[in-house]
Amino acid sequence: MILLRKVTSEEMLRAQRMPAKLLIFSNREPVRTLAVLENQRQIGRASFYSDGRDNVLIVTEFIEDIDAELLHHGFAVAANDAIRSLHPAMLYSYSHDDRMKTVFPRNLFYPKGTIYKRSVEPWRYQIPDSCFDREGFLINQGQMTSLPFGWFSTRDKGCGWIAAYNILKLNGKEQTMEETARGLSRLDPSGELFGENYFKLFFYLRRRDLPVKAAIGRRAVRRAMAGSRNGILLYSQKRGSHYCSYRIRHDGSIYVFNAVYGKNHHRITIDEFLSTYAKGIKVMLLYVERS
Repeated sequence: MILLRKVTSEEMLRAQRMPAKLLIFSNREPVRTLAVLENQRQIGRASFYSDGRDNVLIVTEFIEDIDAELLHHGFAVAANDAIRSLHPAMLYSYSHDDRMKTVFPRNLFYPKGTIYKRSVEPWRYQIPDSCFDREGFLINQGQMTSLPFGWFSTRDKGCGWIAAYNILKLNGKEQTMEETARGLSRLDPSGELFGENYFKLFFYLRRRDLPVKAAIGRRAVRRAMAGSRNGILLYSQKRGSHYCSYRIRHDGSIYVFNAVYGKNHHRITIDEFLSTYAKGIKVMLLYVERS
């Protein structure tokens, strides 16, 4: 699990060569400085600089001996913390670490000369910060009334697009919330009257180059989950059918997103989840196999 903790202010910006376009942030102290931890081990640090308006610069440093996935998630935590704490309209970042050239695009940053920029989508500030966990995954559908999905609100019918958004983000293919919700609703002439269709969601993810596979039935789902990296579960419960996304942990348990509204770091075993939440007849899975 990746967490952030405050550390003392460090002059990371002055220690690095700053591109000319970012000189507006020079001679400023960081408004927030954080250590990036993984299992109580510091893997990096992040400092946030504000220009006093709506622009925030993120400067990060990460240790060498971490893999690409951990580097991606570590930077995702830093970017999401900047959004949650400072509410910028635009994020900037740059690094002389070559590994970051693949990390930035996976977190919706695009190159602009020698720097990277990310425009924070308007939908982000239409819902409370509590709708997100520390890495920016959506976990609280119950507070998303203001976001539309077809003819309905996301609170009432949006679990499918939320799960799609989360699994794309999990696999380094993040897109905006609005793009995800509107992209799926456009494919349904009923205005999502019956909720998200399982097979439509399958083909939507495939068209975004996510190699999802399908499993239907409790036994097949349990077996597929055990060999997966992450996925989306569709199951029946008292209030009707529900989608939630998950990712496999190193010990075989899972982190689940939006199964229980607002629950952070919802860690549970596969068998416990299926017996506690997916009690009904319908149990279906879209998943990405572990390589």
